[in-house]
Amino acid sequence: MPVEVVEKRYFNAREASTYTGIPRSTLYDMAKNGEIPSIRMGSRTKSRIKFDREDIDRFLQSRKSVSGKVDIEKITSKIVSDVLQS
Repeated sequence: MPVEVVEKRYFNAREASTYTGIPRSTLYDMAKNGEIPSIRMGSRTKSRIKFDREDIDRFLQSRKSVSGKVDIEKITSKIVSDVLQS
C-alpha cells in the first residue's frame, strides 16, 4: 500500500493516523486524556477532532530517544521544572 503524502496543516484523525502511524483509536484516547494536543470542533454530541501537524511533530520529537536510550538530562530538567511549578 503506497504511503500518502500529507501537506495539510490540520489533520482529521484518519490523516493524523496515516501521518504518524498511530492507530486512530489511540489518537482519540491520547487527545481525550490530554496527552497530545487536539482541537475540538462542533457540539459535544457531534464534535470532530483536528490535529495540528506542528503539534504532532513537536509531540513526536519529544518522544524521541537516541539509540533507544532515554535522555536523562531532558527528563531531569522536566521533573525539576514540574516540581518548582507545583
